[in-house]
Amino acid sequence: LSQWPLTTMFNVDANTTVCSPAPKLAVSSLAWSPDGHFLLCGSWDGSAYLYEVSRDPFNNLAAEFKAEFPPDTERDALLTVGFSKGGRHVFVAGCSGVLREYDVTSPSTPVTVGQHPQPIRSAHLLTVTGCIATASWDRTLRTWDSRAPRTPAFTETLADKVYAMDVRDECMVVALANRDVHFYNAWGAQPFHLASRQSPLRHQTRCVSIFTDKSGFALGSVEGRCGIQYFEESGSSRSFSFKCHRNNAAGRVVVDAVNDVAWNARGTFATCGSDGGIAFWDKDSKQRLKVLPKVGMPVTVCAFRPVDDVLAYAVGSDWSRGPPTGPDTNGTVLLYNTPSNEVMPRLRR
Repeated sequence: LSQWPLTTMFNVDANTTVCSPAPKLAVSSLAWSPDGHFLLCGSWDGSAYLYEVSRDPFNNLAAEFKAEFPPDTERDALLTVGFSKGGRHVFVAGCSGVLREYDVTSPSTPVTVGQHPQPIRSAHLLTVTGCIATASWDRTLRTWDSRAPRTPAFTETLADKVYAMDVRDECMVVALANRDVHFYNAWGAQPFHLASRQSPLRHQTRCVSIFTDKSGFALGSVEGRCGIQYFEESGSSRSFSFKCHRNNAAGRVVVDAVNDVAWNARGTFATCGSDGGIAFWDKDSKQRLKVLPKVGMPVTVCAFRPVDDVLAYAVGSDWSRGPPTGPDTNGTVLLYNTPSNEVMPRLRR
């Protein structure tokens, strides 16, 4: 496969706002504050960047840079970021295995909440208890209470590395390297294992995201395929998989990874991929709602704002086709002011 060209020019339209300044390297994680006023992004450069998002009187989006949360030690590529329950604190974690928490008013003073011996792939707030759950390549799932840092409140040993995790209220889904997917009730500080299932996708899991109504979850993989799964066995007949982020090039089908899946309040969702594409889907009608123009480089991550249809996404090199042809590009963060008709559910066929 050909390499992605080195470029800092992206195809965007009038509905898209670029967040500035950009992270120095590609973006690995995005998180919205609970009220949707702030966007946090974690980068491979080791820092997290905070932007305040607002609208002008003409409904146009604006993003104002507020703070950078730098690594506290040597270069620490971030893999996951998030907000505390009240939104006053943010937490970050990544290749160092250290879970750090910052007060948004003191970005240079981190608190070490917990640590794994290997990289932390994903960290999520447990909204009921305020604890933070971490899933690591060290094959463990742990929870931490920032009021009693450095000692995990819960630890469970898993069968393989964690490749993806998502939490929505009391629902937790953890996807492993061996294609096992575990479900937990995360109502307390010690998640309770409910069931396990093997992924319907045959290749490596890239992302997992729980439905808005918490009845199931979506999986994305490196094979350009997305799987829709329901928690209840009675819903297994409604589970299905579909191909996406695939393109024809010189008579061949080029398969790109599904890098992320994001759900909005309407119950529809977006996928983004290494092909530089973003698409909106309705799982109930099994229809594709909208395909945005390709941006020219991989879209590494995406997230809908909790209060409306604004989609944050990041563009940058994900090395899916090898290293970029030159120095690594910045991880540009963009906001798409999604028209409601592009994400509105449709009647079933």
